[in-house]
This record gives sequence, C-alpha cells and structure tokens, in this order.
Amino acid sequence: MADSLIRNSVMVMGTTAVNAGFGYVYWVVAARLFEDATVGRASAVIAAMNLTALVANLGLGTSLVQHLPSRSTAESWRSNVSATILLGLGASLTLATAVAIALPRVFDAFGPIMDTPMTMVFVVGAMAWVMAVILDHLFMAERRAEGMLVRNASFASAKLLLLLPVGLASVNDERWLVGTWVIGSSLSVAGAVMVLVPRIGRRIRLQRENAAREVKGLLGTTLGHHLANLGGEFPMFLLPVIVISRAGDEASAYFYVTWMVGSIFFTVSGAAAASLFAEGSHEPEAAAGQLRRALVMIGLVLTPVALAMVLVGSFVLGLFGDNYATQGYGLLLLLVVSAVPDAGTNIWVARWRVLGWIGQTAFANVAMALIALAYTWWKVPDMGIAAAGWGWIISQTLGTIYTFLVEGWYWLRNGRQIATPVALNDGDAVSRDFVS
Repeated sequence: MADSLIRNSVMVMGTTAVNAGFGYVYWVVAARLFEDATVGRASAVIAAMNLTALVANLGLGTSLVQHLPSRSTAESWRSNVSATILLGLGASLTLATAVAIALPRVFDAFGPIMDTPMTMVFVVGAMAWVMAVILDHLFMAERRAEGMLVRNASFASAKLLLLLPVGLASVNDERWLVGTWVIGSSLSVAGAVMVLVPRIGRRIRLQRENAAREVKGLLGTTLGHHLANLGGEFPMFLLPVIVISRAGDEASAYFYVTWMVGSIFFTVSGAAAASLFAEGSHEPEAAAGQLRRALVMIGLVLTPVALAMVLVGSFVLGLFGDNYATQGYGLLLLLVVSAVPDAGTNIWVARWRVLGWIGQTAFANVAMALIALAYTWWKVPDMGIAAAGWGWIISQTLGTIYTFLVEGWYWLRNGRQIATPVALNDGDAVSRDFVS
C-alpha cells in the first residue's frame, strides 16, 4: 500500500464495490417500502439525471488528472480547480435545465413526473453529480484515492439512511425517493470540500481571477477527453436498450444480470488504468515502470477472479434463478475472455492520455463502442445475448490491434524510440510528438 499506483487502484476498486453493494441494498429496501410504480418512476428520473450529468461533465475530471499534478504553486492549483468547478457547474446547470424541460415534452411518461419541484431536484442532482465526479478525479490527481472511496461511501450510506424514514413514513412519492439521491450526493460533496480535501493539504476557494484564461486552456483538452469517456461509457447504457429492443424482455433480464456479474472483470483494469493515468501525470519520466507494474497487478488480480468465475459462475447466476444460469453462463464466459483485450485497451488508452494523444484516445474508444453496439444490434436476433459478448470481444481485440499499430508507427517513424511525455510549462504536458 506504500505504492501509490497499487493503493489508488485498490481504492478505485473498493469504490466500485461500495457503490455496487450499497446500491443493491438501496433498491431492495426501496422496492419493499415503495410501490412498484413509484420505484419505476424514480429510477427513470435518476437514470436520466445521471446520464445528463455524464454528458455535462465535459471530461473535466479527466482533464484535472492530466493537468493538476503540474501545478507547482497553491495559487495555480486553486486557479485550475476553480475554473474546472465553475465550468462544470455552468454546463450542468444549463444542460440539466434543458433536459428537465424537454423530458415531459419528448416522453409522455415523464409528463406527470416532471413538475416544478421535481425539475428543481433534477437540476440540483445533476449539478451535485458533476461536482462529485470532479472531486473524485481531484483525489485521483493528488494520488489520494482514499478520498474518493470515503466520499462515495458517504453518499451510499447517506442515501440509504435517508430512505428509511421516508419509506417508513409511507410517503409514496417519487420526489422523495429521488430526493434521497440528491441530498445524499450533495452532503457527500459538501463533506469532501470541507473535510476530505483539506486533509490532503489543499483547500478549494472559488476565484474568478484568470478564470477565462483557465477555461480556455481546459477546453483545449477536455472535449477530447470527454469524447473518449463517452465512447467508453455509452455502451453500458445502450447495450441493454439494444437487447430489449431486439430480443425481448426476458433476454434483457438475463443480459443485465450477467453483465452486472461480469463487469467485475472490467473494474480491475479500469481501476489500474485510472491510477496509471494519475501516476503518469505526476511522474511522466517513470512511464515504462508504471506500465509494467499496472500490467502485473491486473494479471495478479484478474487471473484468479476469472478462473473462479469460470468454475462457479453458473452457480452465481443461478442465485437469481435457474433460467439466469442457463441463459447467461455462455455470455459470462465470453466476458471472461474479453477481459484480456479490454485490459490492454484500458492500459494503453491511459498511457496515451499521459502522452497527450487525445485524438487517438477519443478515436479508439468511440470506434470500439460503435463496433460493439453495431455487432450486438446485428446479431442479437440470431445469437441471443451472447452477441453482446462476441461484440465486446471483437471491438476490444480490434482496439488492441489498433493500439499496437499506432505505437509501432510511432516507433518506426521516430527511429525506434518510445514516446515519452515532457512537461512544457506549469499546467501543460504533452508527448514529444504525435499530438493531435
């Protein structure tokens, strides 16, 4: 745990485990305390709110990880953080307001839900969520991901504690259910700003000085990071939609549960990649050693987990029902196989972020997402939910091949030299070449 790369990776994996565990308990309690229709309406609003926040964060957190380690003075650190927060709050306020107004006009089901109080809750929730993402990445940038774990644990426990009195009071209203998320998220953000950030020797003070210059500098890289992030995350939202549209309700249930169980494989390499990006932003000269350590850690963690899932995966799925094991085990095995190329693309994309190869990062993630989604749409009617697994294997394998082609092209073009990032000035770091 003295190794910050390993420590941060473990903390990120712990964050995922905490969110998943508390999230499962939260929805079980909600299902028992509220009517099914209320839970359905609340979950739809929360999903829309989270998706809005995902789009509105503009890749600001990732940009923070890239630039914050090079801020050598407290003043430049505060300027960068202030500009990031102000831009995030402005973008989330604007987009969340537009989405809240548009939802009932585009989808009739939201008409009775999105009244004035719910609209206000929706906007505040999206803004709080964007702030939470920025703070989580701030902790990653400072190589103190334990702050990320504590903030997420605070949010998860707060929303669960708020849920109990609301449910026991028989207040069967989706606004209260969504409110537990928004209040819990807001409290965790406030606690992080007031308690967790000072513990790492920093303080957040919003300041408008140099804000325009900082925002202009952020936009130079953040939109590329954002496109790459969306490419990596959108399949998680869209694959269930494709499955239910092309294969029906039951197939969607089998797919969702199997993907939820199999997602543990992607969590390991994702956590290592996030930590590798933060480490590389701090010590770009040590990139080669960091890369090797990340790969070794992924192998040591992922191999026994994958073998265990092959042996007991059918039993785990069977806990949800016999049909889940029968229909989902084949997909689970495909996800085990896909974890290898998925780890490769995650690690190399993190390396490219450190190098400043934002164009290649965005292209790779978006292309892999489109391939996986297109293949799944095409083959699900014939192959069932296994098509999603094959689509994921194909897209990640092609992504791995692309990363080797790009690295090989650079290697040949530059006299067989490996690309290494160099710091240019306070707040900027790019590779010696190949920036686009």
